[in-house]
Amino acid sequence: MEDLRNGKPEFFTESLPAPLAYYYLDEGSGYDLKDSVSGNTQAGKVRYDESHQINSVHTEPNWIDDEFFGKTIGCGEIENKANPEAGKIQKDYLSLQDVDYGSGGAWSFSVWFRHEKDVDFPDKEREQFFGHGDPNQPTTSNNQVHIQFENDGAVRSIIQDSNDEGLNGLVITQETSESLILDDGNWHHLVVSTREDGYQGYNVYIDGALEASSPPGEGESNPADFDIWMAAGGDPIDPVGPIRLCGREKGDGFDAERYFRGQVAHFSVWDSALSRAEVGNLYFLYINTYNIPLREDPSPVSAPTGTCPEAEPCDICNGPVVNPLNVINVAGLPATACGNINSETANQACLYGSSAQQACDVVADVVYDICCVAAETGGNGGSDPNPSTPSDPNPSTPSDPLPSTPSDPLPSTPAAAPASTESSSSSGGISGGAIVGILAGVFFLVGLGFLAVRKSKSDIDTDFKETESNENTNDETTGDDFVGASL
Repeated sequence: MEDLRNGKPEFFTESLPAPLAYYYLDEGSGYDLKDSVSGNTQAGKVRYDESHQINSVHTEPNWIDDEFFGKTIGCGEIENKANPEAGKIQKDYLSLQDVDYGSGGAWSFSVWFRHEKDVDFPDKEREQFFGHGDPNQPTTSNNQVHIQFENDGAVRSIIQDSNDEGLNGLVITQETSESLILDDGNWHHLVVSTREDGYQGYNVYIDGALEASSPPGEGESNPADFDIWMAAGGDPIDPVGPIRLCGREKGDGFDAERYFRGQVAHFSVWDSALSRAEVGNLYFLYINTYNIPLREDPSPVSAPTGTCPEAEPCDICNGPVVNPLNVINVAGLPATACGNINSETANQACLYGSSAQQACDVVADVVYDICCVAAETGGNGGSDPNPSTPSDPNPSTPSDPLPSTPSDPLPSTPAAAPASTESSSSSGGISGGAIVGILAGVFFLVGLGFLAVRKSKSDIDTDFKETESNENTNDETTGDDFVGASL
C-alpha cells in the first residue's frame, strides 16, 4: 500500500484535486480496508451474509495477486469455473465509511473493476456494483446513487439528489450502450461525476470515454443553449449509510441475486466535479502507472480510417509550438509530434464525427502542457516519453504549476445556475516527472473527447429488462411515470 503525497497518490498530477477518501484495496489479508486519506485502517470492511454462501462458509476474503495492481480484493469467489453449482461459492461486498462528498452539489468518484470472464454466480439477476443511500428507500428516491451492471452489457446509473423528487425516471436513470463488453476479464475504469459547469446533470465515463449522461445525450452540451434543461444530480445530496461496492442492500438485508463477481481496486471520491479532460488524464495516469492495456473499443474511434478535407490548422498553443519535438504516442496508433499537432488534429477531426474546431478544443485541453509549456530546466520542454533520454536530467522532479490553459469553450454559467466548483479544464497539469504517454495519441484523444453517448435514451426500452417485470415491488415503489426504474 502506497502513501499519499499532498493528500493524493504520487502519480496524480498537480491539477487533479485531492480526494476526500482513497482506498487502494490492496491489503492482501483480513477483512479491514484502509482509507489512505484519513489513515483509518478500519474505515472499510469486507462483509458478508452467511446465508448467501453456497456449499461453503465464509472464512476469508478473496485476496488476489493481480498482474497489474498487485494485491487486489476479489468480490466473491467461484471455485468450480466450469460448473459453479458443483463447487463452493462465496459472496461478499465492500462497506466503506460514509463521506460527505455531496453537500455542495458537486461530486465525483472513480474506481477500477475487473469482471471475471465467462463466470457468474448461477443465481444472478443482475450485478449491483455501487450503491449509496438509505437501503430502506427505493433506488429512485432522493439522496441515492447506484450503478448496476445489466445482463445485456449496459451499465445503468440511477442518481437522485435532494431536489430531484418528481423528476421523470428517464432523467434520473441512464444507461450506456450494451456493446461495451465489460465482462471480458480486463480491467475497466469507471468515473461518475456531476457537471463541471455547475448545472444540474451527471456524466458516466468508462475507460476515459463519456458513455452516458443526464440529460441523456447531453453530457458535453451547453445548458444555456436550451430553453428547458431538465437533469438529475448537481444539487446537494446526502446519501444515508456507508458506501457499498459489489452488492445490493435493501431494507431486509442484501439481495442474494445481485452480487458482483470480480476484482475492485483504487476507489476514490471527491467533493468536486471532474472535467472531461481530468477524467481522461486520470485514466491514462493509471494506464501508465500500472501498465494496464487500453480497452479494445468496438467502435471505430480508436482506429479511424479514411480521409478528411483539408482544414484550417489549430492554434493549440495560442502561438508557436514551444516543444515541437515532443512525441505523443499510444500503442497501436500513429505517433504524433507536437510540431505536427495543429495540422493533424484539424485534418483528422471528421473521422471522429467532430468539427475541426471541436477537435482543436479537445486536444488543446489535454496536450497543452506537453507541447506548449517550456521546461523550467534544460531538456525538451515537457515530459520525456523515454525516461532514459539524457535531455531530462531528473524525471522524478515535478515542475512548477502550469499557467492557465486556454479558456473553456462554454460561456460563463448564468446566475441562475448552481455555483460551479473550481476545476481545471486543462490536461491535468502534467509535472516534469510525468510520462508523455499518459496523454497518448492525438488520434485517440480526439476520439475520446467526442465519443458520443452510444445509445440514446430513446433506444432504451422503458420497460427495461425481462427480469425486472417479475421483480418484487414492495420495497421499490416509485410512481407511474417510469415503469421499471426502481431496481
